[in-house]
Amino acid sequence: LNSILGFSELLRSQVGSDRDPERLAEYADAIHSSGNHLLSLINDILDLSKIEAGQMQIHPEWLDPAAAARTVVELMREQAMRRGLTLECRVDPAIGPLKADPRRFRQMLMNLLSNAVKFTESSGTVAVEARVTGEGWLAVSVIDTGVGMRRQDIARALEPFGQIDHPATRSQQGTGLGLPLVARMAHLHNGRLTVDSTPGVGTTVTIWFPPD
Repeated sequence: LNSILGFSELLRSQVGSDRDPERLAEYADAIHSSGNHLLSLINDILDLSKIEAGQMQIHPEWLDPAAAARTVVELMREQAMRRGLTLECRVDPAIGPLKADPRRFRQMLMNLLSNAVKFTESSGTVAVEARVTGEGWLAVSVIDTGVGMRRQDIARALEPFGQIDHPATRSQQGTGLGLPLVARMAHLHNGRLTVDSTPGVGTTVTIWFPPD
């Protein structure tokens, strides 16, 4: 919000002047970026509040998880390209349908992909994969070659507003709500979330949907 107010004040002070148009465009870009970040923050806080109050309802319907994953990957592609990352969707369309809330399914994937892209350094890889286990569970995973986490840090990352103090992550904007929200939304689908991570190697976050 401070960024929005600051850059809009700079923009307002130059209205009608012949100042550098590129500089004005930079101000506008900064306002737009900060506005998106603020909107995301507000939505995450509202969603978490609804879940903790027991007021979030899901509306499951049959969906194609492979098509939904491709859509989310494409939405994240430009951001990944700006960071010099390879972004892949490895979900086989033959995996079959899933009964889940379409909006929340995409939101879960978007949150996981956003985290993975944010904490993976240039030339790294982020991918979405899915498989059906022998017991019939559908495991949808977001895999990255990012900074990774220590075992003791994973529990903190799953707490609301829990952020890990790491030199590679201090420059990244975040609220610490991404993973907790996905974990709670998975629970609303009678599923669960698991995190497997190794510092300096990468992280795999998996949403598990039950056979039914």
